[in-house]
Amino acid sequence: MRKQYVDVVRSRLQSGGWQSVLDAGLKTLAPLIPARGGRAESGPILGTVILSYACNYRCTFCELPQRHTRRRAEGWEEFDTDGWKAALRGFASLRTTGVGFTGGEPFLRRDCADLLAYSLELGMVTHVNTNAHLLDDALVDRLAAMGLDSVNVSLDGADAATHDRLRAHRGSFERVTGRIAALAGARDRHASRGRRTRIGITSVLTPDNADQVEAMADLAERLGADSVGFIPMHEYHDGDELGDVAPPRPWAARMARAVERLRHLKRERTIVENSDAYLSLFPRCFAGRPSPLRCHAPATSLVIDAYGRVFPCVPLSEVDRPIGRVRGDELAAFWKSDRFAAARRDLAGCTACYWNCHTEMNLLWQRPPSAEHVFRGAAGL
Repeated sequence: MRKQYVDVVRSRLQSGGWQSVLDAGLKTLAPLIPARGGRAESGPILGTVILSYACNYRCTFCELPQRHTRRRAEGWEEFDTDGWKAALRGFASLRTTGVGFTGGEPFLRRDCADLLAYSLELGMVTHVNTNAHLLDDALVDRLAAMGLDSVNVSLDGADAATHDRLRAHRGSFERVTGRIAALAGARDRHASRGRRTRIGITSVLTPDNADQVEAMADLAERLGADSVGFIPMHEYHDGDELGDVAPPRPWAARMARAVERLRHLKRERTIVENSDAYLSLFPRCFAGRPSPLRCHAPATSLVIDAYGRVFPCVPLSEVDRPIGRVRGDELAAFWKSDRFAAARRDLAGCTACYWNCHTEMNLLWQRPPSAEHVFRGAAGL
């Protein structure tokens, strides 16, 4: 099982949140119940809030900042604070287990910390993905003090040369690693007062950093992070078909060998966040083979962006293919609508991606092919 799930459940139980843990456990049974006409049997397990597509970085593998610029030029307006609070109340009314805040860079919104606190007040497990560049000491302390469940910081190399090149931001590595250490310090200072904020490092695994997995684990431990997790590189472009996000790559065999080292590292070091079952699927992703898992994301996940556009999963948001657009106070009704039910039916056989939050959840209900079969097939052996 994914380490993050275990850590958050433990933290919630220690802080008296047994009722939310029990509710989440019951909700995980819903995908085992056949859906009727695409109707979800319960609210989503995972809600994703894309606070803004704006970002202070220009990463080589991400088009979201360009989307933000294009939408502004077209006159689109993001939700204001009240609009986002209405959306969060919609998630809460559906008894959503947890909400993840992301972007772009969510802390470019000055109300990001206020919205995180509001999500916690509504009783939901609350998480944020960030590049950490904008986290000054006061904000770091506030995040830990509010009892935020987890913070994931993006770091794509074990050294400045690799990370700064991929993030297209000189000096980023030094800034981000310093902020991770600051977050870990704040976590430790506030842990005895309530819920412990989990600090994770997330890295997109590419040919540029494939030989640094051991060094990334070393770095995570030195900085005081609770984990380091990896996502296999996908290729997202606005308007693409979902089936194009994990095409065959010429370097698949090389990456299969890198994943073997990563799986060995998982067995040796508790710092690696991914489940071994998830890591075993990486070579299939790089080789362009369809996922062997039945995807339950449309029945367990609800994504809404800064313009009120709704997506059944994160990859569909990455290729900019919404299934509808709502105001914040319409979110819960849309989850139960005919339109969302139709999207679930249309996506029932999807095997397109290996995105971490969806694949790790799918692995709660399914077993992947044997590791030997996966590696031989993906490497063309």
